[in-house]
Amino acid sequence: MTSLLALSPVLALGWRWPGTLAAFMFFSFSVGAILRAPEITSLFMITAVALLLYRAILARTPLRITDVDLAFGAYLAWCSLAALWSVSDFARQELLNFIISIMSVYVLWKMVAAMDRPLAILTQFSVSMVFLAVLLIPLVFLEATALGGRIHVGSGPPVALSQPAPYIALCAVWLLFQRRPRHPLIVLLAIFATLLMGWLVMATGARGALVSTVAGFAGLLIFLRQSLLRLLTTLCLLALIAGLVLFAAAEFATGYTLSGRILDFTTYGSPTDQSSFARYEHFRLAWEAFVAHPLAGAGLGSYEAMTGLNYPHNLILEILAETGVIGLTATMCVAIVALRQMGRLPRTEGKELLIAMFIAALVHQQFSFEIAQAKGLLLVGFLAGATATLRAVPLGAATTEVAPFGRN
Repeated sequence: MTSLLALSPVLALGWRWPGTLAAFMFFSFSVGAILRAPEITSLFMITAVALLLYRAILARTPLRITDVDLAFGAYLAWCSLAALWSVSDFARQELLNFIISIMSVYVLWKMVAAMDRPLAILTQFSVSMVFLAVLLIPLVFLEATALGGRIHVGSGPPVALSQPAPYIALCAVWLLFQRRPRHPLIVLLAIFATLLMGWLVMATGARGALVSTVAGFAGLLIFLRQSLLRLLTTLCLLALIAGLVLFAAAEFATGYTLSGRILDFTTYGSPTDQSSFARYEHFRLAWEAFVAHPLAGAGLGSYEAMTGLNYPHNLILEILAETGVIGLTATMCVAIVALRQMGRLPRTEGKELLIAMFIAALVHQQFSFEIAQAKGLLLVGFLAGATATLRAVPLGAATTEVAPFGRN
């Protein structure tokens, strides 16, 4: 009951602004950790997809099959076959969990994109990301305890708390530099969310989130106007300085000592660093599994069965170890088709934000999270929905623009 009550406001906002549902997906773990209700993520995905399907039926929204859907379907088919030769005793359960997890995220992205033009949905998504960051990150801080130089909330890993960090930063900057008029409150939320995001990365010691944020910024800079480059760089530096000041003040006030892990750059990739050493061991075991089964992989779920470890912490090695070269080829086909569709999107539809998020997600997945948790990479589902929407609505036609806080 507590979980449903917590989700009710999000679902209500999601009915009006579907982009809110995609944004909350990145914060569902944090909310579950704060409320000590780990079932929130699963419950949210089920209710959000059902809500979007119901809205699509009422609006008679056409859900067309695109090239991205076909490529993604082929990838899932191969993963399903890979369960047949898995060495895991729980291969069928692993397959069911995998399909449910990855399909629910993909379908949610696609359904959200089908509700309106990409620019309107991405604006909803970005406003929701910065709003949720300002609302929830302070709650994470209040519920957190410091352990081993990192904050923890409940029994979950600190890195999971940092999952939305790169997307918060990218959405905030994108909102600040849109050419269309901005609501003053959105500007304030974007700036404050950027500062809180910096604190979150520092406090969780999530170096993968930091590196992927930088990579996403690099992608965003490529597509922003050159005249904005100096201003953007200045803004980022000022935000970084302000964030460090706030973080130092928080450390002094609370007695935490959390900055050492993220600011000690000599530990990045160092074999003397415990986290980096563990990553190397994960990578080595995944590579050995691939070498032993190069063509078709060891089978879905085999990595955990063979090593006793959850996942390799590297997207490419995870795919190679469990589904082989064929699985990697199927994954690359999805990426190529999605990138081609992304290239066809007009610049006026927020393409630069999609590219930046995709780059950040791709980099992040090389250090953290398994493929079933790839919420950022699975925005290929958004591209599938956006492609169908743009085919149905001619360019330049009137659309329902998002009106944050009631302003049109």
